[in-house]
Amino acid sequence: MGILILAGCSSSVDIDGEKITYEELQDKIEKGQDHLEEIESTITKSENELEDLKEKEKELLGKIEKYEEQLSDDNISPEEQKGADDHSEEETIAAEKTNDSSKKEKSDQEEETEKSQYDEKKEEPEKAISNSKEKEDNEETLSQQNAISLAKDYLDYTSFSKSGLIEQLQYEGFDNVDATYAVEQIQVDWQEQAVLMAEDYMDYSSFSRSGLIEQLEYEGFSNSDANYAADEMGF
Repeated sequence: MGILILAGCSSSVDIDGEKITYEELQDKIEKGQDHLEEIESTITKSENELEDLKEKEKELLGKIEKYEEQLSDDNISPEEQKGADDHSEEETIAAEKTNDSSKKEKSDQEEETEKSQYDEKKEEPEKAISNSKEKEDNEETLSQQNAISLAKDYLDYTSFSKSGLIEQLQYEGFDNVDATYAVEQIQVDWQEQAVLMAEDYMDYSSFSRSGLIEQLEYEGFSNSDANYAADEMGF
């Protein structure tokens, strides 16, 4: 009976071959509970961030649908274009016949004068067409305008490298020419983008300096921009 009383009053316990006091055991339990609460807090934060991203994704999808509708409305059917070309060709033929008939009724001198005037007038629409075509070449297409707008939207809520943003626009359906054009038209500090992406990575994971630089280069940043970001992180 004396031995049982002594064991019951013992101030330590045996766990996996290691004897620890009840105070130490209680401290371990409290630390474990604190760690569990930290994990639950991190999970809750991640879930909130995920919800925010889902909301932004819905907004982007809505804008993309709007752009696609604009593209659809802006396109002219081949039949409509053919009808316009045929009508223009008929008018040209009729005008030439009228000029030919008028020339036959005039004298040689009048015909020569009219021919000179005709040549001058003929050059005017050709110049106008050439100037109009040059103006169109310098104007942005609707697809390029939409690509620029979407690129700005993406940069408003997350960070990208230049090549990464071009790839994202291509993923959204823009060709390489329009995607590249759009990214080159907007003013972006790519070093700042590298810093923002480095901060995002460091928020949920740990990196060495070389590991962070390698990850940023994988995302499309230059070695110079990646090193700049690592410096800004305090490495």
